[in-house]
Amino acid sequence: MNEESAALRDPGFLRAMLNLAIPPEGRMPGAGDLDLWLAVAGPMSQNAAAFASLTAQLDAVRAGALARDPGGLAALPAATALEVVQSATPEHEGLMAALARATVMAYYQQPAVLVALGEPARPPFPEGFELEPISAEWLALLERRGQRPRPT
Repeated sequence: MNEESAALRDPGFLRAMLNLAIPPEGRMPGAGDLDLWLAVAGPMSQNAAAFASLTAQLDAVRAGALARDPGGLAALPAATALEVVQSATPEHEGLMAALARATVMAYYQQPAVLVALGEPARPPFPEGFELEPISAEWLALLERRGQRPRPT
């Protein structure tokens, strides 16, 4: 990750950006409230050029937010914060969409999110899901198909 980036060294800013991507609502925590930046940035940083572009955009947003309010992005209401994002990166309209896509992957793996959705706070395995019994006829058909000689 780019250590020169002021945005990447500002956890309050990153938290605010992720809360814009997936805001808190009711029982559902915001993505920023879960401190997901490392989980989001890890996969994104695999493409160095794309991550450098993202970092530059984040730095521009951070600078724009600080110009608007000394408290930065976290001090702004959500609607104003989104305006700052859009005005700071007019040539990169996809910033929030790209950030949201990456954030969703990490967000729905979090135990707090699963609990808020009414799911157990664990992966589905080893307990797994309930499966219908397999039909003996269907299983026999599959076994016969597996024993057929394959054309070469």
